[in-house]
Amino acid sequence: TFGSQTRQMIDLWGAGDYGIGVQAGTQYYRVNDGFAWFRGGTHSDLQNDPGAGGFRQMRLDSGGNLFVRGTVNPGGADFAEMLPAEAGLEPGDVLAIGPDGQLIRSTVPYQDSLAGVYSTKPGLVGGADDGESAAGKAPLAMAGVVPVKVTDENGPLRPGDLLTSSSTPGRAMRASRDKVVVGVVIWKALEPLEAPAGFIRALVVMQ
Repeated sequence: TFGSQTRQMIDLWGAGDYGIGVQAGTQYYRVNDGFAWFRGGTHSDLQNDPGAGGFRQMRLDSGGNLFVRGTVNPGGADFAEMLPAEAGLEPGDVLAIGPDGQLIRSTVPYQDSLAGVYSTKPGLVGGADDGESAAGKAPLAMAGVVPVKVTDENGPLRPGDLLTSSSTPGRAMRASRDKVVVGVVIWKALEPLEAPAGFIRALVVMQ
């Protein structure tokens, strides 16, 4: 019980301006100018100051910008951007830009509208605003290592091979270097393909 009633909130330094509370299953912290996380140090009244001998490990400012002292280690392996896409796409699909600007499966070799690959498990995602629905969008891998659907349509795949679209919808094939032009090479193979079709890991290097 805080004040004259039982409630799920603690007021800190001014009613309504600073506090800790619970909204159903969500614990929240309400402040006016951000958050800071310190390691060691001593108390200081200066904003974002860890005190003598301390370190500021992380800070979230009032604009929603996050600053971290060390390295961020997400669980995924690439950076992806959420973009409008047709329905029915799957992780690993080779994607192109359709006539209406939406992402679609690639359908022809060396497709000049190639965009990239549908990310399987991105570590960081752009274009996914808090509270905004992801319906009608797909995560397009922009940088990093991703699984990609491939075929041996243009010969065996070996590590280091350039990859482009094939005639099989949504699958990549080895790119012949004499046919490579700007915008049709999107990955480099990191492992061989041991079957006529399957998945391999590839490094996103849009060229």
